[in-house]
Amino acid sequence: MAILTGLCSCRKNLLDVAPTNLLSATQIVSNDGAVTAWAASLYRDLPMEDFSFIEGNFWRFPDGGNQYLANLSDEAATQWNPGGSYMNPATYDQIYKAIRNVNSFISLVGAATANFPAAQIAQYVAEGKFIRAYCYYGLVKYYGGVPIVLDIPANPIPLPRNKETDVYDLIKTDLDAAVAGLPALPAGYLSTNTIVNNVTYGYGRANKWVALALESRVMLHAGSEGLFGANDANFTTALAGSQAGTTGIVGIDAAHGNTYMQAAFNASAAIIASNVFTLYNKYSTNLPQNFEYLFYDTKQGDSNTEAIFNRGYDFATSGSYTHSEDLLVLPDYIRSAVGYDNALEASCDLMDKFETTDGSNPAAAPSIGTLYHYPSMTAPFVGKEARYHGTLVSNGTFFRTAIITSQKGVILGGSQISGSANVQFFDTKVGSSTYKQFNADPTKFNAGDTYVVGTGNSNRGDQTTWLKKWTDPVTDITLIRDYTSRTSWMDMRYGEVLLDYAEASFELGHAPSESLAVINQIRARAGLAPLAAISRAAIRHERLVELAYENKTWWDYVRWRAITSDFTNRQEYNMDCFWDIDTNDYVYVRVTDGGARNFPSSMYYNNIPSSDLGTDALLIKNPGY
Repeated sequence: MAILTGLCSCRKNLLDVAPTNLLSATQIVSNDGAVTAWAASLYRDLPMEDFSFIEGNFWRFPDGGNQYLANLSDEAATQWNPGGSYMNPATYDQIYKAIRNVNSFISLVGAATANFPAAQIAQYVAEGKFIRAYCYYGLVKYYGGVPIVLDIPANPIPLPRNKETDVYDLIKTDLDAAVAGLPALPAGYLSTNTIVNNVTYGYGRANKWVALALESRVMLHAGSEGLFGANDANFTTALAGSQAGTTGIVGIDAAHGNTYMQAAFNASAAIIASNVFTLYNKYSTNLPQNFEYLFYDTKQGDSNTEAIFNRGYDFATSGSYTHSEDLLVLPDYIRSAVGYDNALEASCDLMDKFETTDGSNPAAAPSIGTLYHYPSMTAPFVGKEARYHGTLVSNGTFFRTAIITSQKGVILGGSQISGSANVQFFDTKVGSSTYKQFNADPTKFNAGDTYVVGTGNSNRGDQTTWLKKWTDPVTDITLIRDYTSRTSWMDMRYGEVLLDYAEASFELGHAPSESLAVINQIRARAGLAPLAAISRAAIRHERLVELAYENKTWWDYVRWRAITSDFTNRQEYNMDCFWDIDTNDYVYVRVTDGGARNFPSSMYYNNIPSSDLGTDALLIKNPGY
């Protein structure tokens, strides 16, 4: 492993000279074990936006839990409003470090003809190109056009930024090579390993389908930029007034957009035609549990028919890596002894997107400030579709070990009376118009007192939903601490591929029945009636609901060029729950969640870090910075 350390850490940025004290190429790639170990380090350095992608950087502890991509979009109630570049400055160099390492891998393994058969070398090189494409996709979606580095420079030289289309063309070229050079593994490859030309493929390693799934995702992003680039007039003006815009360093024209969209369609269609994957339906008699466990049955050996590419956090496949998702998102009532809770709770904006099983309009949201009376705490959520209950824990429902509730306070004589962090139990005496507040401990009640707040077990008092998706429903809560979560990350899945296919088909003007068919597959799994007609709005709606909390939503807004239109003076909302003493029922009221948001058009791209702008005089800033 000293070889890998030398290759990975001996440079500060992409302009550094190659080290001269490494082992020879023959020694580095002398056997399968060394190459496999090197490949493992390359996979770990992938810029994968998983549980540990926080504050625009990788492998981070989430701290307060309010700077995930879900906080940047409209998914999570707690807002993240950076107002400009949101990527950690270290990310740029981190990804180039990974690119330099994979360039070495491609070069050295590709030249090791004395050690490996040609077919085995070809597979290794194809794998390296998949990893390089993954890394460049991270760079291009964060920054636009970046310097393309395909070798190790002998001397430090300034490097200009390439056009954004140049970077996407490189990614497509690398992925096409990966598709052609990697094996087409059979269904179930995440459960059992397959050896092809002396190389063991299986869980966490790229194959033909993984390369196609990444190509589908990347080309859809690039194609959307080209087709919807004119949607944001402010950004069009910014491009026209900047060097980066006028030279094509950022921005994609419509002709390229159409080409990329066709590539997305081709890649997703190839996966569908393979018949290797199906939508996960292990618990088809309980659709909410089915959707929940789609994101829990993700470790090696699980029979997940939808998973295409996973990153293991289950010790056996992760090199003992873990994360802290459960610690952060647990409801307060069942919080870990370490602390932290209630992160990534859903905003009303997200809750409204989920349809009801009776087909009512999900956009028909209640009025702000109006009191809505319900016979039970759970009544507002009963009719929601299966994906809602598989994604979120609703107020008054059972989760893990208890019924989780949250109540802001009581209403008495028409007045809202709020509790506090320590005061969540209320009661009234028969024949009395007064109320009492108690410390959140049932033993503090006096004999004969009657409390009317349900279990009153949330310590915060104003949240009404908690995140269920990605959480571990099995591990004892006493064992949940920082870096103990072992739910693996499903980076690519068949459901996303179907959505890519539907969108690409529609935007290319294909017959509506083509996209409608796959959208209705996804809806059927959610227990929803099929759509009779398809539209851009319907496709986008399904995507925002199906992929919520999978770190895709923000990038959808970006590639649709919709962040300024959707987030200009955007006020987001949450719900408070009260017990109405006078009417003897529960009341929900929609309330504002933070101030209005404004995302400038510059946020379609982050700026190149100032340290790199200072190092390389040929680099130029992005529009708006």
